[in-house]
Amino acid sequence: KQYDADPANFSTAFPEMAYRIRMKRKAMEEAALAEAYHKVAEEMEHGFEDSDRTRNCMMIILILLVAITIFFEFCCHWVMEEVSEFTKPVVLILFKELTVLG
Repeated sequence: KQYDADPANFSTAFPEMAYRIRMKRKAMEEAALAEAYHKVAEEMEHGFEDSDRTRNCMMIILILLVAITIFFEFCCHWVMEEVSEFTKPVVLILFKELTVLG
């Protein structure tokens, strides 16, 4: 009660006790925050389990990845047919680098 009434004077008179009170309150606040965080995290997990949004997002990502890969292959074949024999080695090396980076 003395600490709550005047923390500055209490800290001057009883520094060790004031430090323990501050640390205890800080630990209690951190525990309350951690508990609130875990509650919100559990609610979010349950929300994602019940919705189809996650499954739909995964399907869209996979379909886009396959579509981009097929488009890249078509572009590779088209470019290889259109370039001259002189520049084919350069284009092959370029596509190998893109494949490694991708």
